[in-house]
Amino acid sequence: LSTSLLIQYININWSSSIFFSPYFFLLKSLWTTLFLFNYGRNLDYYIAQINIARMLAPLDSPIMADFVASLDEINALADESPGFVWRFQTEEGNATYLRPYEDDRILVNFSVWKSIEDLKNYVYKSAHSNVMRRRKEWFEKFNGSYMALWWIKSTHIPSVLEAKEKLDYLNKHGESPLAFTFRQPFAPPNLANKEIIVTPFEPCPSI
Repeated sequence: LSTSLLIQYININWSSSIFFSPYFFLLKSLWTTLFLFNYGRNLDYYIAQINIARMLAPLDSPIMADFVASLDEINALADESPGFVWRFQTEEGNATYLRPYEDDRILVNFSVWKSIEDLKNYVYKSAHSNVMRRRKEWFEKFNGSYMALWWIKSTHIPSVLEAKEKLDYLNKHGESPLAFTFRQPFAPPNLANKEIIVTPFEPCPSI
């Protein structure tokens, strides 16, 4: 039940006897709980992210074996993490077989989360961070930006082309409300003139 619909219902039925019964106070308590639960969380916009990496060897090589073996576990962790909305995946259940770049060794991953904090907690504060610490075993150091964040409407699912364009924009123009990173986060469009809802975050150099 949305806030606007609830207020409209109250205005129309203010004289109804329900507002003088225990049901009204139960409804009011429930609405207050939902409001407090979602306070500070932007429900109109979600955060989308893309990150790319260039493999040291083909995906089916022994060098990449441990990385491939961890995919199912890490993707399942994402699916069950607080704030997770959607991730791009092929029939194999992951995005490793997607090759949107001419370089066949560049892997692409992108997903949607309810907030920057939710995404940050998954990337750096869950078992996913163990994979991040080992990435030098599997991936080359990337020249330029390898990750981009941007806000999308909560009803929108980003395309592969859109994700690539956001990363290209970040590389060409730097961080802005259109594309940014954890280091310089921006508020969503409907909160652009208000306080930022997440603090800047500098990832650990070892990750």
